[in-house]
Amino acid sequence: MKYRLFLFSLFCITNIAVAQQTCMPPTITEELEKVIASANPFYNSINAQGSLSYESQRLLAEAQILKQTHTAKSKCTDSCLLAKDVDILFTTVPNKLQSNYAERNKCLEMQNKTTASPFLFTPESFEDTEAFGAWFSDFSRGNGQDGKKLYELCPGACSPRYSTLIRPINQKLKAEVSVICGEARDKMDNKYQLGIALQWTCRRQ
Repeated sequence: MKYRLFLFSLFCITNIAVAQQTCMPPTITEELEKVIASANPFYNSINAQGSLSYESQRLLAEAQILKQTHTAKSKCTDSCLLAKDVDILFTTVPNKLQSNYAERNKCLEMQNKTTASPFLFTPESFEDTEAFGAWFSDFSRGNGQDGKKLYELCPGACSPRYSTLIRPINQKLKAEVSVICGEARDKMDNKYQLGIALQWTCRRQ
């Protein structure tokens, strides 16, 4: 009996210690811009304004500049402070979805599964946001080792949605790409919604 009480007390103390180490909220995110961009292959091949390649590079480059001077409007709570380094959050989702197609139930099942547990890709470090943008362009089109793996995990008519956290590590950029495989995008619309934000981590003093 005493041993059980000891284990219960230890469990409570451990949980309290973990809770005291956790900041709420854990991060502060501030959106900078959203834009709709075209996936048209020709426009992207010439990097035309309004194309996915052009707008992605523009948003990433602007975020890289803004993170040097931009300060968070919100503050961490619960005796926590903002970390010095600022991360970039880059999101890419289809602008419109198909409403009636053969694989809809399969894609909805995949969407529920990957919303709970997204696919995670962690490529090598990049010298700058331009290098990441070039990699992401190939990756999202199914090119390269990571791109081929993505299309194996999210097959058929199902379409991926991307959320990428880009953080500075040892004077380079490290990307963590979370992918939700969901409903099929409308290829007649053939556009994506791009979002860019800055994200600060809250850390206990």
